[in-house]
Amino acid sequence: MAKVTNVLGDVKSGTIADTAVFASWKGINYVRQYVKPSNPNTPAQQTIRNSFKNAVDKTHTWNDLQKKSYNYMASGEAMTWFNVFISRWQKMTPAERSSYVDPYFGFKQIGIGSAKTDGSDVNVTDTKLTTLTHKPVVLGSIGYTKGSGTHDPVAVVELNRGRIDFIKPATGAITVSYEASGKVITDEAIQTNASIGDVAYLKYMDVNPATVHVKVGGTEVDAIELDFIAGTIRVCNLSTFTGGSSYTYDYYTPLQNVTMACVKASTTFATWNGYSDSNGVVELAQTSEDGTRDITYSLTNYTSIVKSGVSASNTAKDEYIAMVAT
Repeated sequence: MAKVTNVLGDVKSGTIADTAVFASWKGINYVRQYVKPSNPNTPAQQTIRNSFKNAVDKTHTWNDLQKKSYNYMASGEAMTWFNVFISRWQKMTPAERSSYVDPYFGFKQIGIGSAKTDGSDVNVTDTKLTTLTHKPVVLGSIGYTKGSGTHDPVAVVELNRGRIDFIKPATGAITVSYEASGKVITDEAIQTNASIGDVAYLKYMDVNPATVHVKVGGTEVDAIELDFIAGTIRVCNLSTFTGGSSYTYDYYTPLQNVTMACVKASTTFATWNGYSDSNGVVELAQTSEDGTRDITYSLTNYTSIVKSGVSASNTAKDEYIAMVAT
């Protein structure tokens, strides 16, 4: 290894014609002979490379919330969420990788007191878009009574959340076509067969209005699009139908700027901090492998809510949170 100082006094680095390499070590500039890197491609190396590729491929299926779930794990480190996940993945055993669960994500809807349960509106003949009397609507609370109308929806597709609530049984393979996040999704497979009360989720959100098509066994069926923030319901599939059926739903008075603080149980290590928006909504995600959480909801002039030892999935689930003024 030879020290190098050129006549201009500047620093050289890099490779010249695959002959010499200029570099620096502990402040000393040097040049060495270029040696072509070896690539024996051993089975061990192949395993590491395949594992890395699998980890990267997995992150490509995540939405922005799921990626953010690893941000807190990188707090105080010279790492990104991506670095943290890749590092963890590479340290997992094959069994841990095979059982790994993607980050959970969901919406908390926070309001003043208990949600109101008396929301009810009647659909009108051939009117595809109905503006409900009340909003915001509690996720998962929409019910439909067919009455004298001819519209007979199988499911409610919640646009803001990408959530599907089945309000009728469905037998066969269930797929949904829609547009979201600048993508056109055709026949995304949701599940096979559904019972009343089943819940499924689309891969992307927010879903564009008037783009949803639900199929059961390859045939499009009646469905409903719900925008819980705007308080609107849109009829899917049918262009003509008679009115007289009714929508029932819960709704709430939103609370803004409520702090939702999540930490690893019995520690001060944050796994999420968020504030409710003008619709009382906190969007969040939680890693699946960091144990249980302690959660605090707080706002001046309201009684704080504290929950301890909550699973990651329940921490991130869709939920209405009722706060009471002090």
